[in-house]
Amino acid sequence: MVQYAAISRIVIMLEHSAISLTDVTVRAHQRVILDHLTLEIPQGAVVGVIGPNGSGKTTLFRLLGGLIDSFEGDVYVCGYRLPYHRIDILSMIGYVPERDGLYDDMRIIDVIGHWVRLRFPDDSRRWHKHTVVVLAKTGLLERQYDRCGTLSLGLRKRVAIARAILHEPRLLFLDEVTNGLDIVSRNDFYAWLALYHMENPARTTLIATHNMAEVARMCNYFVVLRDGQLLFSGFREKLISDTTDIAAIEAAFVHLFQK
Repeated sequence: MVQYAAISRIVIMLEHSAISLTDVTVRAHQRVILDHLTLEIPQGAVVGVIGPNGSGKTTLFRLLGGLIDSFEGDVYVCGYRLPYHRIDILSMIGYVPERDGLYDDMRIIDVIGHWVRLRFPDDSRRWHKHTVVVLAKTGLLERQYDRCGTLSLGLRKRVAIARAILHEPRLLFLDEVTNGLDIVSRNDFYAWLALYHMENPARTTLIATHNMAEVARMCNYFVVLRDGQLLFSGFREKLISDTTDIAAIEAAFVHLFQK
């Protein structure tokens, strides 16, 4: 099993913030979804965004992805301010949703090829190269002619990840990506994530989940939300001094929610 130590050894690019929020409030239907949120996320971190259902995790992802126009406060992503530089920010983000949205009758190579053409409309000479490279990175090259409807859930997640990283984004958002995966597929994902960050140490990944043990294993930076409010943000060393004990980190999360 891949332990979080593989992630925690990754060098964090402390000189830059990948994400900066100052006193951010988001409202919907007369309800506060994010409540005066202020946080800094360093470049190169693997960030676990943790909280119960309704805590604001998905809203935070939507906000950072430029999908929410009405909010209070200041939001910067990779140095660009929302909503004024939304198009620039979108080009820097890769997003993997909980539901993959794949068409069952499409082959893997057709799915990725379609997105390559959308991402690189003026680079037709390299469409095939872009497709092959990202299939190789996600271990899908030998399955490229399989139809999505025949794939296991774990392989479907790989296709969704390939679609999200083909343009080499500076930020990768993973929204409940391990839901429904068996233990083998989960471990494959942990191994892929560790390798991805070792090869791309300047890139930042945000993982939204309610699985505290999983976050403790995968991440080196935590953002803990409850009812739209920030309970904690920082490196694992700030949360608990014993960084080798996943159970102890999970217990620290529980303690935060019980305050």
